[in-house]
Amino acid sequence: MNIIEKIKKITLEKMFLFVVIPIGIAYMLFMLPTYAPDESAHIWKAYEVSKGVFFTNGKTVVPKELLEYQQESLNTYNALKQSLDKKTDYNDTVEIITPAQSYPFFLYIPSAIGIAIGRILDINILYGIYLGKVFNFIIYVSIGYYAIKKMPFGKIVTFVYLLLPMILCQAISLSADSILNSLIVLYIAFILQLFYKEKITQMDKILCMILPIIISISKLTYFPIVGLNFLLINKKEFDKKEKYIVLGLGTVICLVSVILYYLYTTSFETAPAVKTYMEQENVNSTEQIKFILTNPIMYIKAMIKTVFTYGQYYIDTFIGSQLGWLNIGVNRTIINAFLIILLFSPFVEENDKELNKKQKIWICLLAIATIILIITGLYITWSPVGGEVAVGVQGRYFIPIVILFLLCLCMKENYIKIEHVNRWTAVLIIILNLLVLITILKFFYI
Repeated sequence: MNIIEKIKKITLEKMFLFVVIPIGIAYMLFMLPTYAPDESAHIWKAYEVSKGVFFTNGKTVVPKELLEYQQESLNTYNALKQSLDKKTDYNDTVEIITPAQSYPFFLYIPSAIGIAIGRILDINILYGIYLGKVFNFIIYVSIGYYAIKKMPFGKIVTFVYLLLPMILCQAISLSADSILNSLIVLYIAFILQLFYKEKITQMDKILCMILPIIISISKLTYFPIVGLNFLLINKKEFDKKEKYIVLGLGTVICLVSVILYYLYTTSFETAPAVKTYMEQENVNSTEQIKFILTNPIMYIKAMIKTVFTYGQYYIDTFIGSQLGWLNIGVNRTIINAFLIILLFSPFVEENDKELNKKQKIWICLLAIATIILIITGLYITWSPVGGEVAVGVQGRYFIPIVILFLLCLCMKENYIKIEHVNRWTAVLIIILNLLVLITILKFFYI
């Protein structure tokens, strides 16, 4: 078999590896540390976990040098080179309050391993951060490969989705969202696989209970996603007792876990900068909840106005129109090209399976409920009391959600037949990401 024939037979998950590894490494090298949204806070949390501290009251102790490495100062390749030449004093520490404390420790284990290695070798902490990025990226690539392989349909959708600029920028960062987003895609692929699987094992049933708990604890606004479990309610492999345990009791345990973990995080001390913002902008979660309960019509109007006001912004920033700290602007044509490919991806794939109307409606309802919860969460925690819109919401918050809508568009029939569609999709995604990388390169050279 010649090389061309071998290339033709490459599966989409293997093609994902060929594309994502070099492109992801390029993103890792070109995008400076701390330039993923809120990455500094995540670095502090990862350092804490690397020391074996898994539960705190919101305060953490980090090397003082980490406070120097912020997006305001570490903002050019020359600044990075100078910083890498310094020796980190791991004993010269300072106590800080990090906004990332509400994230559970297990999301930081990969990045914490990298930082721990750097600390043990007594090298500059930036090298440890890069090692952490590598471990996070390995998890992302592994889960992405598995998700594409196990998806019963929507493989091209998942392929394109995992190679969007914003998702890649998170994947090569120390942000906990990198691991969380990957876990949710894994969970979606896992449930859809079980839906068509002839034999469901005991381990499958255990994972049906564990994965939703992990996802919901990680970010409570994603709790509605666990409703995907109920797609399995008619599976013959589940007897009546197992349905009560896995689906009913599992959901209750998940909800209780979310409530308990949320109550635990309320004991954390608020970071000074956040506290100042809340005072200046009249942000008060308790009063905002009271406002919602006593003025439900105004709350609904605020939600609707938020979507109409920021809808385009959510779409753009979900794809990656503003990378870094929303200050690396990507050309509108590139973003539109990504959007077109993403929207067409469900319609160009030949599938032998698809969800029925009731299942699609259920999935869309779960996605809509999650979006409402995300916006409401920011309305409560980050918006002025009685505000006309919810502020603070970014498109990246919807990364685990949008794929659900796209998977519902996949069909067995009436798809657009394009010869070698996998290869053409890969080529276009590579070209577009190279253009994004050039934009990032220019930004840090200035």
